[in-house]
Amino acid sequence: MRTLSVVFLLSSLGAAPAALGQDPASVDPADVKVAFENEQIRVLHARYAPHQKIAMHSHPSRVVVYITDMHALVTSASGATEELRYKAGDSRWSEPVTHSVENLEDTPF
Repeated sequence: MRTLSVVFLLSSLGAAPAALGQDPASVDPADVKVAFENEQIRVLHARYAPHQKIAMHSHPSRVVVYITDMHALVTSASGATEELRYKAGDSRWSEPVTHSVENLEDTPF
């Protein structure tokens, strides 16, 4: 079975994820695991089932590294939606965000 895993490198920058809203590891502990954490950085490993919807949660500024391909619908706290696609090996920077995510594929990501 091929899976998509996403690793989030979260910079603490003086603000814990809970200070911004619901922490993804608390919202979805079965699928989001804290892989490493210290005073300067937090690394999360996330894996989502086909068509799984992830509840509204928040992230501080972060770098996301896609381990496999990803196709998802992201809904912001304001209700705006955006369809995103990334390939394995892609990485991106994100400012702090509160959103929910839906896997649009028939395979895990």
